[in-house]
Amino acid sequence: MLIVLQVDERRDTDGKRSYRPVFGLQTTDRPRPEYTGSTWFSPKPHQPGDIVSGRYDPKSGEMRSDQMMGRSRWMWRVLQVVGALAVLQGILMLFGVPELLLPLRVRGGR
Repeated sequence: MLIVLQVDERRDTDGKRSYRPVFGLQTTDRPRPEYTGSTWFSPKPHQPGDIVSGRYDPKSGEMRSDQMMGRSRWMWRVLQVVGALAVLQGILMLFGVPELLLPLRVRGGR
């Protein structure tokens, strides 16, 4: 289990907020291992003081909550589908399939 020690916040040039949790390993040992990742999220994935399930790699010190890994898996699936469609589109274009029948059609106004 991991404990959320704090949540860093930043704003981009458009004023949108992003958050990055700082995790600590939930243990009685002191000092306890802490980890601040490099990935920023929106909306806020956790609140300070939350105790969450997650993974801890003692070799690298990396800590990830299951909820944050679930978000990454979801995005990975979307990218896989888009990639598969792009490959299919390339194959269909090689065989001369008309544009109206292609799976991905990105075209501006006429």
